Amino acid sequence: MHNSNSSFIKNNESKNIDENIYDKYFSDILSNIKNEKRYRKFTYLNYSGSTFPIATDSLTGNRLTIWCSNNYLGMAHNEDIISHHQKSIQKYGVGAGGTRNISGSSSSLFDLEFTLSKLYDKESAMVFTSGYIANQSTIEALGKIIPNAIIFSDEENHSSIIHGIRASKLPKHIFPHNDIIALQKYLSEYPINQPKIIICESIYSMTGTAAPLKDIVSIAKEHNAIIYLDEVHAVGLYGKNGSGLAEELGLTDQIDIIQGTLGKAYGLVGGYVVSTKNCIDTIMAVAHGFIFTTAIPPAIAETASFCIKKISNIDGQNLRIKHKENIKYLKKRMEDKKIPFIDNGYHIIPIIVGDSQKAEKISSILKSDYKIYIQHINYPTVPRGQERLRIIPTPLHTVDMIDKLCDALYKVLKLYKII
Repeated sequence: MHNSNSSFIKNNESKNIDENIYDKYFSDILSNIKNEKRYRKFTYLNYSGSTFPIATDSLTGNRLTIWCSNNYLGMAHNEDIISHHQKSIQKYGVGAGGTRNISGSSSSLFDLEFTLSKLYDKESAMVFTSGYIANQSTIEALGKIIPNAIIFSDEENHSSIIHGIRASKLPKHIFPHNDIIALQKYLSEYPINQPKIIICESIYSMTGTAAPLKDIVSIAKEHNAIIYLDEVHAVGLYGKNGSGLAEELGLTDQIDIIQGTLGKAYGLVGGYVVSTKNCIDTIMAVAHGFIFTTAIPPAIAETASFCIKKISNIDGQNLRIKHKENIKYLKKRMEDKKIPFIDNGYHIIPIIVGDSQKAEKISSILKSDYKIYIQHINYPTVPRGQERLRIIPTPLHTVDMIDKLCDALYKVLKLYKII
C-alpha cells in the first residue's frame, strides 16, 4: 500500500525548503528601517483621572509634563466627561456588538449624528470608527459615486486622505502646499461641468499651517468644484461653537463635505463626515469602511454628544479663550529666548531640528533630565531634513509649565547647536 504521507515528506525534503524565507522579508525591512533611524519606539505613558497634562512614565515612575498630545482641551480626562461616560457604560455596556446594519444601530448613534449635523448646520452626518477611516472610506466611496471626477489634493494632506484617493481610483492632481495659483491652473484644464473635488485640511498637523479657505471657496465656485475639508486639527478649537476653522471664517455653509474627529479635542474615539442628506445616505450605502466594521460603542456615542454640547457652550468658549492666551504666552517666551520655532498663527508649533538622530536625542534628554515629553517626529511622517519637535499647548498648561518648557528647550537646543 502506498504511503502518501511518507511520499509527501520525501518530496519536501528533496526540495530543500527554507522555512525561514518569510521571516527574512520582515528582518530585512526592519534592518533598513533601523539603519535609517525610522524604527518606532513607543513611550510607556499612563494618564489618569484629571491630572492631564501630567502623565506617568510607567518604566521609571517619573511624572512628565506632556507637550505633544492631541487631547487639545483635556476632555479625555475631564471630570464631567468621565462621570458622564461611566453612566453611559452602565446604560449601554462597553461595546456595539457588530455592524450597525446587522447588530442594530443604537439610538445614541443617531443622536450623535443629529448633534453633529446641527453643530455644522448641515442636513446630515455619519459616524465612523476613526478619523482615518472616515477620510479613507469617504474618499474611496466618492470614486464609486462620481466615477468621472478629478481630484485636486494638497501635497501635505494626511495619509488617510492619500490612501482614500488611491482607493478611489480617480485621476488626481497634487498641488504644492497651499498654492492657490497651481490649484487654479490645474482646475482650468477641465471643462466647467467636469466633476472636480478639491481636498484639503483646515490646519495641517505637522506644520501648523492653515489652508487659504476663502481663496479655495472662491476658486471652487469659479470652476464648479466641490470641497472636501478635513477639520480634525481645528475641531473644538476654532469657531464660536468649536466646529472648526470654517466656522471661524464664516465659511461652513460653503464647504460641501466636512470631515472631523471625536478623538482629539473631544477626547474620545471615532470620526465623522457631515454634508447633505443625499450625500451622506449614498456614502452610507457604499463606503466599505462604514458597512463592514463594528460600530463605535453606544456609550462612546452618548458621551460624544454630551462633550460636543459642552464644548459648544460657555465651557468650550472659556477653554478656547484660555487656549489662545497660552499659545500667545508660549510663543512670546520662545521669542524672548530666541528659540527658532515656526509661527503659522495657530496652535501647532514646530521646531525644525533637521536630523533624525539629533531630534531623538533632544526628545530623550527633555524627558529624562527635565521631565518634559515631546515626541520627536522623523521621516516618513515628515520629509528627510525636516525632522522636528512639535509643541502643542493646551488651556490646561500653567504659566509655570510654559516657563519650565522654554527654559529646558533653550538649554537642550543650545547644547545641540539649534540655537
